[in-house]
Amino acid sequence: MTTKTAPTTPWRSRIVGMEDVAPDQLLAHPLNWREHPGAQRDALRGSLAEVGWV
Repeated sequence: MTTKTAPTTPWRSRIVGMEDVAPDQLLAHPLNWREHPGAQRDALRGSLAEVGWV
């Protein structure tokens, strides 16, 4: 059996700010390369329509 050891450096929060924003006011970051292909977006849309948010 293996045992886990504590990290050698303490955890540090990198959050620099927070605010409440209405979802319809959010904009995609122009340098974000992580985009799902159309078929994947359609599948998610269909899943949400059939099952809803769980």
